[in-house]
Amino acid sequence: MFPIRTLISTKDGRKLRVIDVLADTQQLVTIDAEDSSAQPRIWALLELSVTAKEQGWKALSTAKPKKATAEISRRSVLALSSKAQALRDERWATVEHHLKDRRLYDRATRSAAIKEIATANGTSKVHIRQLIRLAWQGGSTPDALTPQLHECGRGGHDQKPRGRRPIHSEYVPFIWNDGQRTVASRLVRSKYADDRTVTVEATYDQLIRKHFSYVDREGEIQALPLGSRPTMRQLRSIVEAELTDSERHIARHSQADYDNNFKPTIGHVLQDCQGAGDVYELDASQVDNWIVAEEDRKTVIGKATMYLVVDRFSRLIVGFYISLDAASWASGTQAILSIFQDKRELCKGAGVQYDEADWPAHGLMPNRFFADRGEFVSQASDRIADGLAATVTNARALWSAGKGLVECSFKLTHISLKRLKAGYEPARNTKVRRGKKYETTAKMTLSDLRRKFLRIVIDHNRKAHMTYELPNADIRDGLLPIPREVFARSIRTHMGLSAHFDEHEVRFKLLQATTATVTQNGIDFGHCFYWAQEAEDRDWFTRAAVRGVFNVAVRDNPGLVDSIYIVDPNDSTSYFLATLTDYSARHKGLSRAEVHSVAKATNENKVKAEAANLNLRINTAAQDEAAGLTVKGSKAKRSPTRSPILREQAAREDRSVSQAIPAAPGQVQVEHQAFEDSNCEETSTLPASTNEDDSANSRTKASAFAKMFEGNDDDLE
Repeated sequence: MFPIRTLISTKDGRKLRVIDVLADTQQLVTIDAEDSSAQPRIWALLELSVTAKEQGWKALSTAKPKKATAEISRRSVLALSSKAQALRDERWATVEHHLKDRRLYDRATRSAAIKEIATANGTSKVHIRQLIRLAWQGGSTPDALTPQLHECGRGGHDQKPRGRRPIHSEYVPFIWNDGQRTVASRLVRSKYADDRTVTVEATYDQLIRKHFSYVDREGEIQALPLGSRPTMRQLRSIVEAELTDSERHIARHSQADYDNNFKPTIGHVLQDCQGAGDVYELDASQVDNWIVAEEDRKTVIGKATMYLVVDRFSRLIVGFYISLDAASWASGTQAILSIFQDKRELCKGAGVQYDEADWPAHGLMPNRFFADRGEFVSQASDRIADGLAATVTNARALWSAGKGLVECSFKLTHISLKRLKAGYEPARNTKVRRGKKYETTAKMTLSDLRRKFLRIVIDHNRKAHMTYELPNADIRDGLLPIPREVFARSIRTHMGLSAHFDEHEVRFKLLQATTATVTQNGIDFGHCFYWAQEAEDRDWFTRAAVRGVFNVAVRDNPGLVDSIYIVDPNDSTSYFLATLTDYSARHKGLSRAEVHSVAKATNENKVKAEAANLNLRINTAAQDEAAGLTVKGSKAKRSPTRSPILREQAAREDRSVSQAIPAAPGQVQVEHQAFEDSNCEETSTLPASTNEDDSANSRTKASAFAKMFEGNDDDLE
């Protein structure tokens, strides 16, 4: 027995709808639910039961008919407009009381019954016949008569003009044929979808030039007249039909831009995280603040690079590192080392009050780090997995959305820096032509930025993040989504996800391995000299002076040049600390990049100094050449007996001139020339107007002064 409205699936693929059961005659009435010209059929109950059993007919619990009935089932659950609902109710009122009229089941009486109904409602018999059929096929409910307004108008390509007629000229609108539509579709995919610089207009021009143009008698290319060629709007319809929004964006922009900004975000980042301490996201970004030099705050030295380590589960910033170095593996390791750094000393150095609750992840190594494919796709990253119980997972290329938490943390931390206006430059200003010169307001040094960022991190971990979705139990308990509290609660139930390590153990594993040179002045590395008691006890510096310099293995922290680790040449598993010598003490507190910057400036100054010294030498040589001092004089004859006497006489004359009492104002001063070695004759430099008496007087005075030092030849030595 099949109840009314039941859908019966036949073996040949048809679907029959039970529209009525005639209990008094033991009959059942069905109609094909998918045939647009179907007529009702009366079955004997026994006949229907036998046929259904023999042919394997089955009753469908859920109606899934094709074509019109499928549309009715889909639209029955949708909200209708007021106009569609009014039309549906009007149709239903017309046939509602006639659906069980037995005259409609019999072909002999059906026509007369339909005519009667049409006359009573003032409509045509065809319309009544269609309404009754639709009602039966849809299950005899008002939704079966829902108007399909979305199907109004012509569908498909019927080779008839579409849209309004042209109003500016008389022509019959162009109609695509299958071949032309195929050509246009191929051109859209090959040209328009190839690059974002290609416009629809350029694609249209190429389509007309290649397929809808001719060459006139003068050799000029002419487009076919309107009506013989498509319009720009018709090509746009091809673009809309050929490419979906996602296909168009991927083709004209890039797959990476689509994945990061427009791809549906159906999943959740916590699907790949078991709890606090399981996954740490790690990434680098440029700080949008101009930095000034420590020694001279009027000198701008650029922008710093910031590394953040964020716990994926709780949004807690567990580590950070800021330096002037470019993004690299060495800088990334410093961010990891900050997880294990002594936070009490860090806060003390920055003048920030220390609270142990601010650092619930101190010393905890995660199960894995999630980073991009930049500096962390390196063989050096194996050091994390080698003995530190952690692995590095790299996001696929150009997929910043894969580590969206750390990317968003960069923006959140920049909000506080933006409020300072101390050299802060919005990222968009770097792309603006003749933008504002924000570097003129810079006044923060690297140390200032590090202290400020420490306070920003603490505030971030204390602040309630309203977009974080807490578990229902935490919400009912009135708990807030504060990162440090979320991490502390989660770590109690997921203690096996992370492991605790000592700072020195992690530091020696992750520091940059390189070599330094032992010299007589100390251990030379990175423009600095270092000293260690162990090295002096082993007589390394004297050995370098006697036998020559030699290299040793070291581990370096690029973020601070104050010390380096020297690997023991006799035992590679042990090491000792070397600190700056007094000669290099001026670099204390600087990073390796800052020292390199100073060394670079020193070399630039050296080049300038060498150029200045060169100019001084060549000018001195030119003056000597002009004075004739570069030409050799005649060879003098030296007498062993007379030379001491002449030397003594010349010395006395020199003393008489250089040590004489200056003349009083108005008196004549006399200049003397030294005796020439060839004739030892005395010549006067007085002007031509000076008489011989004046010359005699000057010689007399000179002799008088000479007698004052007579017998004191030792003063001449």
